[in-house]
Amino acid sequence: MIKSDGIAVGAACFLIIAAAAVGAWLLATGVRIEVYAPPLFGWLSPRLGPGTPAVIGLSVIAIVVARRFAAEQSWRRVMIIGYLAAVAWTVSLAMIDGWSGGLGSRLTNGHEYLHELGRIESLGVFLATFTDHILDFQPGSWVTHVAGHPPGVTALFWILDRLGLGGGDCAAVIIVLSGCLAAVAIPTVVSSLGAPEAARRIVPFTVFLPGALWVGVSADGLFAGVAAAGLALIVAGVRSRWAGWPIPVIAGGLLLGLVPYLSYGLILYGLVVAAAAGLTLRLDGRRVIGRWLVGTGAVALVAVIFTVAGFAWWEGLSLVHTRYYQGVAADRPYSYFVWANLAAFLIMVGPIAAAGLVRAVRALPGLGGPRWPAAEHLVPAVLALAGLATVLLADLSGLSKAETERIWLPFGYVVIIAAALLPTVSARAGLTLSVVLTVVAAHLIWTPW
Repeated sequence: MIKSDGIAVGAACFLIIAAAAVGAWLLATGVRIEVYAPPLFGWLSPRLGPGTPAVIGLSVIAIVVARRFAAEQSWRRVMIIGYLAAVAWTVSLAMIDGWSGGLGSRLTNGHEYLHELGRIESLGVFLATFTDHILDFQPGSWVTHVAGHPPGVTALFWILDRLGLGGGDCAAVIIVLSGCLAAVAIPTVVSSLGAPEAARRIVPFTVFLPGALWVGVSADGLFAGVAAAGLALIVAGVRSRWAGWPIPVIAGGLLLGLVPYLSYGLILYGLVVAAAAGLTLRLDGRRVIGRWLVGTGAVALVAVIFTVAGFAWWEGLSLVHTRYYQGVAADRPYSYFVWANLAAFLIMVGPIAAAGLVRAVRALPGLGGPRWPAAEHLVPAVLALAGLATVLLADLSGLSKAETERIWLPFGYVVIIAAALLPTVSARAGLTLSVVLTVVAAHLIWTPW
């Protein structure tokens, strides 16, 4: 690894180790951080399982073959095989605890969305009265995850249940299949923005992202897939020369409009969308403004539908802020999590992201890069730094104290775009480190998602 990249990765590893050490000390002194494998939410539980052989085999493939395959094969083949590999990687990691323990039962416990589906008689009444049950310690309070999110995700699971796709098994399959779309959707965004070689370089990092540990299976994996797919569709449509461009633009806008109704914090994903819009304006000029207005209209339509149905997003956010501090968040020290969150995030994206982000800053005009960098440098730099901005804002908000390794999954797939800026030797070493870290964490730490 090149020295400057090694220093950045070393700093990232130091932050992770420091967060683990300080977290262990806080636990030992009786501070209620409710994180028993700091900085990750989970418990130390060394084990092997049914998924272990597949994880080892896929790890070898990732380290030895993935980068060359992404560079040499047709883009269509890279996308198809990449998606299948992401699904295999995610399922194999989850299967370390077996199907029931690793996938099927994760969304059926008393804190999860499926627990509340029986209370919903109609979607209209559910949306209109949703905010009445957000606060804790009152009759009819929603369970933790339902109360802590907008109603979109619970409504989605309710609809699937009515279509005969209910239960933990179906929910797990749907989350994995949709969440793994992010692994190919994000490279598609980069390619659509005129940086096809950069897109190829990041495929191994998105497919074998350590965050796959939480895509299989937490609803945040689904959020990542929806956000990434929406961004890929709208960017492709905006830049398309096809007469039917409104179709992907509207579809992408609808998906992006749904995103903040899945998780309040994902309103910050708008920064990533804005960065992509700015890049299209630089590439194509004012001709794309009308197309972005069409996409914006689709986003607004989703907001109008939820609002007319009775759910006021800002009211929900205000109540969730109160609910958040009715629970363990009131005890979790901000002074620790404001930096330990970043350590958890670096585990989720891989420490090599730190080196990529340093290079992203240098690639910007006026900050070390050329006056007008080639798209192969500018596109990944702008998108990755937009992703970093969302992470920092979410971190400073105080509404993400711990569990950021899953909560920030949608941002993680954007930040790792910075890996496209790494030279070959650093990229190879960084991917190896990320894969090894994932295998160790998967077998050492048990997480509830």
